[in-house]
Amino acid sequence: MAQLPRSFLFGLSIALRVVIVIVLIAGGFGVFRVLEASKIEPEPIEQTLQPLRVQAIAAPERVLPRVIEGFGTARAMDASVISAQVTARVVERPASIEPGNAIERGDLIVQLESGDFESRAEAGRQRIAAVNAQLAALDAERVQLENQVRLAEEEIEIDRRDLARIEKAVEGGSGTQADVDLRLAAVRRSERSLEAIKQALVQVAPRAEQLTADLGNLRAALRIDEEDLSRTTIRAPFAGRLQSVEVEPGEFVRAGDRIARVVSLDRVEVPLRVPVTGSSVISIGDRAELRGDGPGAGMWQGTVARIAPESDAATRTLTVFVEVEQAGSDRPLLPGQFVMGAIKTQATEPSVLVPRRAVVGDRVMLAMSNSPSRAEPVGVRVSRYVELELPEIAPGETQWAVLAEGVEPGATVITSNLDELIGGMPVEPSLGSEDMIGESGE
Repeated sequence: MAQLPRSFLFGLSIALRVVIVIVLIAGGFGVFRVLEASKIEPEPIEQTLQPLRVQAIAAPERVLPRVIEGFGTARAMDASVISAQVTARVVERPASIEPGNAIERGDLIVQLESGDFESRAEAGRQRIAAVNAQLAALDAERVQLENQVRLAEEEIEIDRRDLARIEKAVEGGSGTQADVDLRLAAVRRSERSLEAIKQALVQVAPRAEQLTADLGNLRAALRIDEEDLSRTTIRAPFAGRLQSVEVEPGEFVRAGDRIARVVSLDRVEVPLRVPVTGSSVISIGDRAELRGDGPGAGMWQGTVARIAPESDAATRTLTVFVEVEQAGSDRPLLPGQFVMGAIKTQATEPSVLVPRRAVVGDRVMLAMSNSPSRAEPVGVRVSRYVELELPEIAPGETQWAVLAEGVEPGATVITSNLDELIGGMPVEPSLGSEDMIGESGE
């Protein structure tokens, strides 16, 4: 029997395998068609969800003051670093002069040694007394010389009358020329005496002016000495609290050395850095609300007192100075404390409001007008929070969020059952009711 070629056998095995694969595929397709033809269609069951009753409001639009926010660090408006103005030794520091203690205006902080300054002041007073005595003597001398001038003038007048009588007698033949010469010599002596007295009187005025100038210099020197003497007693310039005290009794201080620092908390200033765009709406006198950094840090009310004329080109901010009056406050704003500020300007703008508790995770739930209504989460951006009463819309609601974007005026905002709602859930909003159904917290 002849043997078949190997190539024929190999081709036959491949063809047989292909036929088997085709038969299997055709069989599987046939089974699928049979099953498909024999399947039973299930009857559809309609399932309807009961809408969830929720409380809602129509988001109101109100015209509110435009608020500009910024940040800054508080600083005391009345703060003083007290330095020594003379060189001396500290001889006294009251026991109450310690950092943190309250101090009143004029209270003694330290007393410096004053003996040398008292001696210099006393010496100055004695020099002034001596010059005053010289001026008094010079004044008496002036009076005396004026009297002598008057007497000398009278003597000259007498001598001149005698001379006139002698000259008349000589003309009548009852006198001699010698008598005339004697009377003329007496007149000349009186005139020379008068000129000498007048010369002495003229010299009194320059001497008085010199002594007066010396007296002015001595008095100026005495004022300096007395001022230095007063500077040995260092007192508080205003009421406040001691921030620090730098010296102890027995220490030697020089002029310019730091003694203490006093700070008053009655008036505090905050240079707020606000966006430069606020320069067109911020005015002096605008109210500002300051909040401390962190929970429970406090809140203070202030007033815009000054506005810087230039803005910072690098940060695009403007500095607005807010003053806070807090005399007698139980929780004052401390200098050095970082705060956030909101300036309520006189400019106004319409804003959409929603209850603060309705904002959860930067979104609110709206009831969309479908049949039935369905809840839909909408992202929002809150510009600030305000305290406001709108009894015609939400009785008892006082905390509101002012939205910058996200919700249109009049949109139905869901305010209850917020922890149960998911997007697309059917809801039955109740507007204007005071009854909260399943109200949840924020």
